[in-house]
Amino acid sequence: MVQGETRLNFRELEEVCLYGNGFSPQHKLIKWFWQIVLQEYTQEEQRRLLVFATGSERAPVNGLR
Repeated sequence: MVQGETRLNFRELEEVCLYGNGFSPQHKLIKWFWQIVLQEYTQEEQRRLLVFATGSERAPVNGLR
């Protein structure tokens, strides 16, 4: 059974995110979001964010890309 990756690399996720409704990677709110997630969140907080967004605490087998 495939269970997914336990190692989370949110930089991978940041690189592949798509934005809509006038948002872009350069928007100040998006920059703030990634700054907080990448620099201030603990691994446990990142895992909780992943559960909130995907329903799983593990990344897919090929990572968050």
